[in-house]
Amino acid sequence: MNLSENIRNSLNILEKDEYQGPYKNNPNVSYDTERKKGEITKVTANLKGNIGEKYIELGKKISRMKTLKKDITMLESEIKQEGRESIRDLFKAGDEIFTRVVETTNFTLQLNKTPGPTEVVKYAEVLKELESQLTPELIKVLENIKAKFTSIIQKEAALTYDIKNENFNLTESMWDRLKDFCTLYLSKIQNWGEKYDDKLQNLKNILEND
Repeated sequence: MNLSENIRNSLNILEKDEYQGPYKNNPNVSYDTERKKGEITKVTANLKGNIGEKYIELGKKISRMKTLKKDITMLESEIKQEGRESIRDLFKAGDEIFTRVVETTNFTLQLNKTPGPTEVVKYAEVLKELESQLTPELIKVLENIKAKFTSIIQKEAALTYDIKNENFNLTESMWDRLKDFCTLYLSKIQNWGEKYDDKLQNLKNILEND
């Protein structure tokens, strides 16, 4: 086989192995691949023009949801801590061993008894230390036990995002609706807190008058 035939065969192999995406004929879509040991491990679709708008909107929504989730998680933590402290004010310090319930005209609030310390065992570290000290025979037994209690779970592919332009406009109707929801939720919590404070003040006034 001469040099020209070798080159032609190599080109045929490359063409046969080249990634062909469903939008290969679209001038606004191009594909890049990354390979390891000759095998494709990553495919990137580069978008231009109108076809990219759909995925820009997707990235915006994911970005907003991440921010919203962080804000709600923080708000939830603050409200729960404020609730614990407010309910504890109505009871004696020694009542931590009881479930405490507060009944109002609109809500029933419950604070469970304070749990005792929890012992946490780092089983992965224990297993690693155990494997380093066992004999080959016992390691084989251990591997059989691990296999017996190992199950296969199919997870969804992870979806991540990276903002290329920090000044990108994130405003749209859906985001506005989410912000309105959070504003309404916060308003309701604040109104409840004010009413709860009024009830506590009335209770204190009654106790002081008695």
